Amino acid sequence: MSKSLDAIVVTLGTGVADERAKGPVQSYQDLIERVQHRAHLYEGLQYIEEQLQTLRRTVQSLPSLPPEREVLWANAVLALPNMALLEIDTTGLSEDAEIVRVTLLSPTGTLIDDILIKPKYPLTPRLSEINGLRNEDLEQALSIREAWPRIAESLEGRYILSFAQDFDREKLNETALRDQLPRINFIGEDLQLHLGHFLGNSYIKLAEACTRIGHPLPERPHQTGVDRARGQLHTLQAMANAVTSCNTSTPAPGADNSEDQSFDTGEHPF
Repeated sequence: MSKSLDAIVVTLGTGVADERAKGPVQSYQDLIERVQHRAHLYEGLQYIEEQLQTLRRTVQSLPSLPPEREVLWANAVLALPNMALLEIDTTGLSEDAEIVRVTLLSPTGTLIDDILIKPKYPLTPRLSEINGLRNEDLEQALSIREAWPRIAESLEGRYILSFAQDFDREKLNETALRDQLPRINFIGEDLQLHLGHFLGNSYIKLAEACTRIGHPLPERPHQTGVDRARGQLHTLQAMANAVTSCNTSTPAPGADNSEDQSFDTGEHPF
């Protein structure tokens, strides 16, 4: 059938009206003709249904739109005068991992504080690559006991956003318990959680998100905690502007446009 859908709909409407106007069957020949006529009507209906299915699949394959609630949330958080973005670097994921850097960034991109902390044991080459810190960078750094009041003061009275915030809270609590330091509490939210809702991918990593929005992080080992804090700010600003990607190319029809790509879980690649 080469007619347009509009033409087929008109033809079907006319055919149905004609069929109704004929009334009851008057003869066997009339029955044969009416059966053939209705077969053509059903053929037209089937064609329309097939075209609708194709159109439905095409519409469903469009890239998902970001949730408006996350856009509004990002704008509201950026307007908070006491908001700060937190980045904590450690020597690992285990309970005995040490904090080696605490970075706080303001919503305007100003560095509020950047605290280097000397660990009890030297960093391995792998840890140096991950954190962007060398052992010589930490030679004159504060001990965790010396740095603790400064960390507490930097967090006090601020609304804290951080990527994988549960990890940050755990490391602060574990450090306080291990070194018999006052526990540090702060209020805030997990940026990764909101970004996951925004992009439709709960497992997206900060580096991937930064690349998508056109602000890629430096390659390791040149990527520092300050870079990652700025990356958090860039993603938050992108959310506030409803930007999900700097790639404006249109995927081919039928291509997989799902945001649920395969990413490693978590943000800390130990």
